[in-house]
Amino acid sequence: MSLSEEDERLEKLLHWSQAHGGRVHAGLEVYRDAATGLSLRVRPDHSGLAEGATVVFCPLSTSLSYLNALSGGPLLMGTQPPQEPAGESTSVEASAEFSSFPPAFVAETAPHVVGRFFLVQQHLLGAASPWYAYLATLPRPDEPTTWALPAVWGRSGGDGTARALALLAGTNASTAAAEMRTHIDAEFAAAQERLQRLGFAAAPAYTQRLYDWAFCVFTSRSFRPSLVLDPDVQAVLRGLKSSGGDDDDDDGSPLPRLPASCQIDDFSLLLPVLDLANHDPTAAVRWVTSGAGAAEAAEDPEAPEAPGAEKAAPTPGVAFCVDQPYAPGQQVFNNYGAKTNSELLLGYGFVLRPTPALHNDYVHLRKRGAAATPSTGAGPQATLPQDFLLSLRPLDDASSPVGAARQWRQPVVQHGQASAPADAPTGPVLPPAFGRFEDALLWDLCTQLWTADEQQALQAATVERIDATAPLTAQRAMVLSCVFGDAAEPAGPGESDDSCPWAGLVDRVRQTLLAKVGMDYERLEEADDDGNGYAEEEEEEGNDDNEEQHPIRLARAYREQYRTVIIAALTALDPELEVVEGT
Repeated sequence: MSLSEEDERLEKLLHWSQAHGGRVHAGLEVYRDAATGLSLRVRPDHSGLAEGATVVFCPLSTSLSYLNALSGGPLLMGTQPPQEPAGESTSVEASAEFSSFPPAFVAETAPHVVGRFFLVQQHLLGAASPWYAYLATLPRPDEPTTWALPAVWGRSGGDGTARALALLAGTNASTAAAEMRTHIDAEFAAAQERLQRLGFAAAPAYTQRLYDWAFCVFTSRSFRPSLVLDPDVQAVLRGLKSSGGDDDDDDGSPLPRLPASCQIDDFSLLLPVLDLANHDPTAAVRWVTSGAGAAEAAEDPEAPEAPGAEKAAPTPGVAFCVDQPYAPGQQVFNNYGAKTNSELLLGYGFVLRPTPALHNDYVHLRKRGAAATPSTGAGPQATLPQDFLLSLRPLDDASSPVGAARQWRQPVVQHGQASAPADAPTGPVLPPAFGRFEDALLWDLCTQLWTADEQQALQAATVERIDATAPLTAQRAMVLSCVFGDAAEPAGPGESDDSCPWAGLVDRVRQTLLAKVGMDYERLEEADDDGNGYAEEEEEEGNDDNEEQHPIRLARAYREQYRTVIIAALTALDPELEVVEGT
């Protein structure tokens, strides 16, 4: 797609969104950034955005999800006949057989799978789809290097993704991608078989490639309903509240009722235009859901109000608000939540490079038997972590915000005295060797490795330090501070280095971590020996923009950042350890 074609399609997207109640701040523009692709920024000729500004409002009527498969069309608006753009043709398959799926298919298939099939259906409808203006701006299914995530890399061969997949060998991402791919294949096979069994004539058009594409679109662009749907809307969906007359008129599809077995976050929503904002883990943002708050906040603050004009009724939807100012020409970012580079690579197809002020490099250390369960949709993790984090830098370092978000918090304790208020958001005092490991991992190892005598000694030593009314995690963090902080104290006059009653416990934890991280390093080196880690880039000079090379460069960047985390941990745990890197 040429830049002029892209600009034209973006203009049509914005016009379509606005026609259905969408808003974009008058001071914003969509542009293509060399590093982040399609992005939002403050227009260079604008005065800038103030803290609290609403930059985008997405009406529920333009969202696309499982809900539309339930209702049979767009929510809360009429399905007006689409205007077929000049030069575009409606798919020859766009007939009545595409209008809806068999009820049994929707009822028997997982909601997130139905949502993906509905997206494929709208793609097959082409210009006949009510969402055509949005679909036209999405990556094309026949150009996998522009949309493929690691879980589906290597499907088509010769497109660069197969080599990129090999570069992940020996890393967290390789294992997680393989597990995700298994789920994708099983979901598609079961859904396709069900469609054929139910006699759905268009079933052959729903291919593995199109399902892979829909998986990647939803995974990288969607939002969780619990975060972007107004509580009243959620109540209607769950059958706890009546939608009222406005929702049930003849001009639009009423809000559907979720099946009893469907939880609110069993699917996710695509939010056109709002999904253009890229991720920054430090961005201060709010997602304000519908009702008067979102709809009124979304009004263009620079648009003059016509004299005597009636104020429009609030539009159900979600407003993206920034809680920080932006200067002219500055890119405006969203915040998808505390996600590591492994999660960003698997779920969004990019990684963040480290800087002195910020890094996002973490290795996920999984307990035996724990499965990779990446969340779908932007926002904080929906469930408790199935793994533990190992950070490039200490987790109490200001440049480690993603890791810090998973840490336990408590007052800093030095020599048995609190040096900060009880509500201070500080972490436990840990020596450098352990500061890169998540508190929950250290606690897990301590409880597995301490002896009965050590446990009793800890209980006696911490009884006066711990506030019994504090949250359990804060109490545990205090114990960690005692164990690792006291063990790190230099021996006093006449004391031996092992005088601390739990010095042996600390050493056993250290040795266990060394063994685990050492195994991860060996796995990475073995992959290098197999020719995966240092595969040469077959790029011609001046061909850096070749789309085929993008996944390869991405995988290589992730691999080297992953290696750096492993080496930093090994040398911190054993400063005398000499790490010999493969060549």
